[in-house]
Amino acid sequence: DLQRNIIYAGDVKIIRVADAAVFPGDGKLTILEDARIETLSDADIVTDTASRYHHIYDANVNIFSRHAYAASGNIDHVDITGEASPVYLSSISVDSLGRSVAHGIISDTASFMLSPWFSYTGNVYMASWQPFLHFDGSFSAVHDCFQGTYNRAVVDTLIDPEDILIPVPDSLRGPGGELIQSAIMYSLRDENFYPAFIAEKRMDEDFPALSAKGLLRYDPAAEKFTVSGGGAEPSEYLSLHTSNCVLEGVGEVSSANDPPYVDLDLYGRAAHYILPDSTSFELVMGFDFFFDPGVLRRMTTAIAGTNLPGTETSNPYFQAFLRQRMPPGEAEKIISELTSFGTIRRLPEAVGYRILINDVTFFWNRETASFISRGDIGIFSIGEDVVNRMVPGYIEIENRT
Repeated sequence: DLQRNIIYAGDVKIIRVADAAVFPGDGKLTILEDARIETLSDADIVTDTASRYHHIYDANVNIFSRHAYAASGNIDHVDITGEASPVYLSSISVDSLGRSVAHGIISDTASFMLSPWFSYTGNVYMASWQPFLHFDGSFSAVHDCFQGTYNRAVVDTLIDPEDILIPVPDSLRGPGGELIQSAIMYSLRDENFYPAFIAEKRMDEDFPALSAKGLLRYDPAAEKFTVSGGGAEPSEYLSLHTSNCVLEGVGEVSSANDPPYVDLDLYGRAAHYILPDSTSFELVMGFDFFFDPGVLRRMTTAIAGTNLPGTETSNPYFQAFLRQRMPPGEAEKIISELTSFGTIRRLPEAVGYRILINDVTFFWNRETASFISRGDIGIFSIGEDVVNRMVPGYIEIENRT
């Protein structure tokens, strides 16, 4: 149109601008006076053109030059099951380096799911050079094991839909600043344990008996959420099994109340069975207390002289305990010695307790507010002497407040 200085173009396949490729929805392009391009509707944008990480559709695009554009449109978040959830990017533009960036907001009424196991609300960012979207908002772990509403926790990370990993630090907070736990908690008021998996504790004075930090993921095959430091088989973790509602983990264990004049060093596995409301512990226990050395030596001689079976030194909790308490090189030497010979020649100073028990199972008795042992007790060492015997016995650790 020469009179109005307008150019009408048809069958336009692609327009390259900045690092993006824009595909007009109807193939038509109108170039106005001063080389201004009329807003494109229902367009597609691929960015960047080298990696083609992101496809934006149903876009409205304003092209200002070959280096600058502004747009809005939808991008799909496709989860591990193949379910596509559209995210509206209200602001798409070009940064100072000529790269496409975008921002959108998912409202709390959108019922948006990162996967069938994680809900999300908050900001979404797209950067053309990054393969995944960046989520900065709050999430919840979705399961049927707890009654009531789900607690939400803040998240600020790139999300790979095929392998969602959410950072869970010690200082994890909720949207309102509340501290979020990933732990088997102990209630001083109720004298009982309860689950707090990505949830607030019930009372300020409650404390974690076993907690975990690291990365949160969901394993569909195993039907469990896990927080751990990473690796295929982490030595310390906390898992919520959604098939039977068991919260269990391995790591440092805090007792309800340490007995007077006794220092307890507890490490091992704790399991809280949510539906029957019971808690058990498989522990390694280091005892330090004042005791007559002569009596300890007589105990050592008496136990070592029996035909009682040896302890299971390949116990993974005991080996993890050694790795936690000793320098890496020393721990591996001791573990190798235990694996080859079932005992060690010299007890390392780092695990030198008055008594070191490397295998004991406790159950929490709510009526007596105490840990009560069940089965034989594995005594690994007494003082400086390695004993390594499974001994019939009984231990009760009572919570006296």
